[in-house]
Amino acid sequence: MKIVFMMKRAGAACLALLAGIGLFLACPGQAIQVQAAAKPAVVVLDPGHGGGASEDLGAIKAPYVEKAMTMYVSLLTKAELEQYSNVKVFLTRTDDYYVSLAQRAEYARSVGADLFVSQHFNMSSGQKSGAEVYVSVDPVMQQQGGSLAQLVLQQLNGQGLPVRGIYARSGLHGDYYGVIRRSTSYSIPSVIIEHCYMDNANDRAWLSDPNCYAKLAHADATAIAQYLHLKSPSLGQDFTNTARPGYTVIPMNGSGTIGAAAAAGGPQISNIGQVIAYGNGRAQITMYCVDTTYGISQFCYSTDGGATWSAPVSYGNSNAVWVTDITASRGQQVVIKAYNSKGESKISNTVTVK
Repeated sequence: MKIVFMMKRAGAACLALLAGIGLFLACPGQAIQVQAAAKPAVVVLDPGHGGGASEDLGAIKAPYVEKAMTMYVSLLTKAELEQYSNVKVFLTRTDDYYVSLAQRAEYARSVGADLFVSQHFNMSSGQKSGAEVYVSVDPVMQQQGGSLAQLVLQQLNGQGLPVRGIYARSGLHGDYYGVIRRSTSYSIPSVIIEHCYMDNANDRAWLSDPNCYAKLAHADATAIAQYLHLKSPSLGQDFTNTARPGYTVIPMNGSGTIGAAAAAGGPQISNIGQVIAYGNGRAQITMYCVDTTYGISQFCYSTDGGATWSAPVSYGNSNAVWVTDITASRGQQVVIKAYNSKGESKISNTVTVK
């Protein structure tokens, strides 16, 4: 009896299988559709800076310390993003330790990142206020990062922060910023978010709100979810049909605001972005010099307001930004004089060595 019952069951299964095969053979033009699960989007959040005094403290303006602020915002952003479906979120660091720019981008590549978002806070002379987002100068990567940048600014503005704009900053080898340059080399869309200025009175007042970090994280997470068309039943959000907005990118060569153009026929711009002392009588200077007609050939510099000048030094990049070392100490006032190939010159702004 048991053998007969098993044979009956096997026979019924075979009949069902044969019926299915017969149906397929009867309709050979109709393929069986099997829906593959969508691949989860991979987001890498990069808490800017990290490590001890000899490594990367980031900006400090008491009581604010950038490396701690970025870590907290990234953790909150990760927690909110993980409430969306079909997304994986990674951090380039999970505590206060040093990670090089190359290591951050390499980590993003190793986990198959679809998006790299570096989170920061800004500092300047106290006059600038609000949020900025940096994207790649590479046209393809800029197109992908620009829409995300616009979404981020919209969300941050909705939290009460003014917005300054979207910037693309060029350097000697493409993008000036290392994480963007390296992410671009791996074809990973990337942005740097500078949430606000730690040394601006209005931005500091906004940061004094105990909920400010949660607001920043919510803005960043929402913008990323909109960009990736994610949805979250638990949050009651569905961005699957959200259109990616247009954007405007402001070109930026060198650090800080570029100076006004000189008279026609001479170097159009010569500007110092920053000078940072090494502590041994040498300092690193970031300059931007350009003459679209004749090119920049050399420069000299002064540490006493232009009373005396160094010997002329060959400009390492005939146009645009250049980073090199000069003899200077912390607290000195540095100014440069740039020469084009016709020998015409223009004097830059003055920058205090930090």
